[in-house]
Amino acid sequence: MCAGSGYLKALLTGGLKESSQKSIELKEVDTAPFLAVLKFIYTDGFDLSVYADILIDVFLLASRFDVISLKSYLEKIIMNNISAENVVSLLQVVLSSPLY
Repeated sequence: MCAGSGYLKALLTGGLKESSQKSIELKEVDTAPFLAVLKFIYTDGFDLSVYADILIDVFLLASRFDVISLKSYLEKIIMNNISAENVVSLLQVVLSSPLY
């Protein structure tokens, strides 16, 4: 996990109390996006058909966890699918997210 995420690397090896705990609570992290990010870290794969409904949540979490390759991949998908019809709702979702 540390190799795939700058955030998790800092959290688990940075010398803070979390690095010596058996478990860590990640605040404001939903299960489905977390599992998608975790699966990407371990497999370097992202199945868009499985995660299409939570794509923005996965993108925000990849940004928060500093998973650069997943963030870049999802940025391209989002940019290629922005339209006049969805740009406002997309912005509202991003701005209302606790991860923003």
